[in-house]
Amino acid sequence: MPKGGYASTDGNPDYELMVATADPKHMTRRPRSSHGNNHVHTQAPSVANGDKIIPGVGGWDDVHKVTVTYWEVATPRVTNAVCVACNDPAVEWHYDPYSARQTARAYVRDAAKFGGLQTTNIVKTSLKKKKWGKKPHTIAMHPDAWDEIRHGRDEISGDIVARMHRVGSATERNAIATRLRGGCMILAYVLE
Repeated sequence: MPKGGYASTDGNPDYELMVATADPKHMTRRPRSSHGNNHVHTQAPSVANGDKIIPGVGGWDDVHKVTVTYWEVATPRVTNAVCVACNDPAVEWHYDPYSARQTARAYVRDAAKFGGLQTTNIVKTSLKKKKWGKKPHTIAMHPDAWDEIRHGRDEISGDIVARMHRVGSATERNAIATRLRGGCMILAYVLE
């Protein structure tokens, strides 16, 4: 993230304008301080003895500047998002009212409409030593997102706006906007 935060606009997130212009600033608010984070990534410990690293996937993620490892875990985890077409009318774009996160995320009100929250034995750990110390950030992988990753296809993202900011080039941002115009699948969190 650039010093001072991402480019932003005032007001509510404007998904249509972001997709039309391939400019994530239309879904990005000004930097702010955190008021605690209401966003839970996993409700279980990250990994335990006996859990296995999945070879052939993961490694250095240049977009997020983290080392990613995928694990098959013995204790199933519940995902915190549903897989949905980005242009589904049920998708709402909101800023997290608690955290310092600048970018809007996709939310739905009725998880059951999209198959409900899923149970998975696959978790993704991201390690960014400079920021998180030695404790990895852990996400229970939605089965559809995991299927895309293990087959070498584009990852189904739960933070497509931040991804657009981080890719760097206009060509890469345009490629993401083209996928969004085509109704690609994204992860949407569930409004309580």
